[in-house]
Parts: sequence; C-alpha cells; structure tokens
Amino acid sequence: MTRDTLTTETLAKALIVWGAALYGSLQLQFLPIAEEHGICGAWGCGPPVSALLACHLGWLVSLAGPAWLAGRVLPTSWLIALARTGLILSVGGLIGVALHEALVWWPQANNWSRPYWLHRYFFELATLVDAPILQVLLISATTLICTPRRTLIRIRHPTTAPQMAERQVQV
Repeated sequence: MTRDTLTTETLAKALIVWGAALYGSLQLQFLPIAEEHGICGAWGCGPPVSALLACHLGWLVSLAGPAWLAGRVLPTSWLIALARTGLILSVGGLIGVALHEALVWWPQANNWSRPYWLHRYFFELATLVDAPILQVLLISATTLICTPRRTLIRIRHPTTAPQMAERQVQV
C-alpha cells in the first residue's frame, strides 16, 4: 500500500526544484564572507565558512530529495524504520567522532588546550563534510516527528463499563 501516488509531472517538477536547490546550495561557496569570521581557536583552524556552508547545505539538500520521495511513496512502517535506522547511524557517528577525538586528539593535546575539548568536538563536527552525520540526524528526526503514526494512536470510544455490561445482558 502506498501513501501517495506520484504523477510523472509532479515527479519532474520536484526533480527540477531539487536540482536547482542543490545547485544553489553549492554556490554558497562563493559567498564573500570576511576571513575574520572563520572557525579558529585553541581547538584548531578550519576551512572558510562559505565552503563549510556549501558542503553542509549541499548534503542536506541532496538527502532531502530522496527523503521527500520516501515520505510520499513508502508505507508508514517502512518510513519509520528507515528514519530510526538513520537516527541510530547518525548517533553512532556522533559517538564515533567523540571516540576519535578522545583517542587521537586528547593524548597529544597540551594542558592549555584540553579545557577546550567540547569546542574541539564541535569543531570536528562542523568541519566534517565527508560524512553527513548531522544532516542524517536532522532528516531522520524530522521524519520521525512528522510521520503520522496511525498504528500507534488509538481513539477511545466513549463507551463506559456500565454500557458494555448492558450490551452483554441484551445479547
């Protein structure tokens, strides 16, 4: 059972909008952002902010298209299972980045930079553009929140126990 039928025209329009949004998000790399607004501190220095914006938004837009399509055609149970899987994988990625920082960065960090370990962790997440951990987390959480759970919500009928007893007596 599908949740919605897609016409070729709707799919073509969605594909054009998705492609334009992806192209536009990748063009953010050319934004003229001043160098002093970069990501630098005791935890390290990163690439230009415009490049990070383009990469992160590019991942988000590229994953949002298939997520939208899945939301339109997959059964609710599959959609929930897919969103839960994405949530588990992204939380695992967040834990993996934390473990990597604890095993690689912490032993070689000097005493002056160790108080900035949380800044370093967020710096790593911000500059990690090879794996869309934050984007999968956002899309999966949004999908779980927005997906109607017809099987989980039960509507109670206004019948009470005395009315049920009357029905049994009448039968």
